[in-house]
Formats: sequence, structure tokens, C-alpha cells
Amino acid sequence: MRPALVRCHSGHSYCDRPVAFLYEGVEHEVGLVVKEWREPGLSFFLVEDMYHKRFLLCYNYRNTEWSVADPGREGDSHEAGI
Repeated sequence: MRPALVRCHSGHSYCDRPVAFLYEGVEHEVGLVVKEWREPGLSFFLVEDMYHKRFLLCYNYRNTEWSVADPGREGDSHEAGI
């Protein structure tokens, strides 16, 4: 996973729902949150952009940092554990 800049909708918490993110210098709008889950100190979002390409976004509460992986890209899927 790589560090990322993410815009999100804030409701009950800061990272309720990602709405856009920067990946390799390109901004991607989130068209759909496919799956969402939490682990201790982390929130994960499997999202589709407007072109139906899937990405995994992760928010780390301890470091207050976002990261992103492209599950279809060699190396990223292994690092992301998917």
C-alpha cells in the first residue's frame, strides 16, 4: 500500500466515507463503496472509481494517514492482503 491523499465525507467520524483520492498523480472519484470493514486502529474501504476500477483505501487512526492499493496491480494486491 502507498500513502494517499483522500477526500472523504465526515459524519460520525472523520473517515465515514471516501469520496475521492489521488493515485499516481490522478484524482479518482469514488463511484461506489463495494465493501467496508474495520480492524483495530484501521478502516478499510474497497471502492470503485467512476470507471469501475477497484482500489483499496485504508485509514490508520494511530498515524492519521491514508494509504491506497490497486488490487489489480502486481505487488499491490499482495501488500494489501487481498
